[in-house]
Amino acid sequence: MLKFSIMGRLDEDLAQVTAELQTAQHDLVRLTARIEGLQAHQKALQRAAVAAEVSTDQGVDLGSMTKARAIVAILKATPQPMSLQDIAAALTDAGKVSKASGVSVYMDGLLKESLVVRVERGLYTAA
Repeated sequence: MLKFSIMGRLDEDLAQVTAELQTAQHDLVRLTARIEGLQAHQKALQRAAVAAEVSTDQGVDLGSMTKARAIVAILKATPQPMSLQDIAAALTDAGKVSKASGVSVYMDGLLKESLVVRVERGLYTAA
């Protein structure tokens, strides 16, 4: 009889821990999604701030610049290196609809002209 009592408690404990684990895993999924959403929002706000800063500092609307010059202006206004996707998003935010593949074409020329520097694979900054 004692054996059944111990087994019953162990089964109850196992069921409780299993339920708590499932709840924690669901919470983790929700928190991970929330964090990813906040990170995306933060990046969008940072890009908008860069576009606004470039326009204010240079007194020029990025929309009136060539894409190549706008890329350089964006990189100069950003303290950290940017990916092609981030540069394309910043250009789009400034009214110059762009994709990363299109930005890479401009980057080749800007690298050759020494106007931008590749700090590591996929990350660029102004020279």
